[in-house]
Amino acid sequence: MADRGHNAGGLVLVDHRHNALRNDHGGGGPMKITRIITLGIFLALLFAGCVGSVVKFNTMAEQPYDTARGREIRGSACGFQFYLFFPIMINDRAQRAYDRLVEAADGDYIADIKVNERWVYALIGTGYCTDLKATAYPKIAPTAAGVKAGAAKSTIDECIKACRENTNRSGERCFDECK
Repeated sequence: MADRGHNAGGLVLVDHRHNALRNDHGGGGPMKITRIITLGIFLALLFAGCVGSVVKFNTMAEQPYDTARGREIRGSACGFQFYLFFPIMINDRAQRAYDRLVEAADGDYIADIKVNERWVYALIGTGYCTDLKATAYPKIAPTAAGVKAGAAKSTIDECIKACRENTNRSGERCFDECK
């Protein structure tokens, strides 16, 4: 019985999968894997620029506040998505809206925050806006509460001075608390 695999002097056929020029035939080779990895890195970097920041609504220090004198405050910020691909001031618009809301509160206690998103389509892109609406309650200064209860300070001027030193309020708002 003759050995079929080692026929001396005869023609030997080699399987096409052993050919070095065709190593990606039927399952992929090193060049295909390199292309997939490069594409994955490119897409990861591309989408990393599309991530917005998380906004944390800060909790206020535990201090008494006047629930009877709440007022509505608002903060808003917008951005534009140019040709639906290039973000212009989009990613941080929620944080900018919150910063404007805190600025409008003028040191008061912020409660009941409502978030509204709106957008407008334009020919060359889309405008996105974040609107925040909340209720601001004035904090009751400990010195003002002490004056009302008959503590050591006896005049409205002293109360206003203490209120302005202990809080970021204007003189008019301190006057309203001290009278």
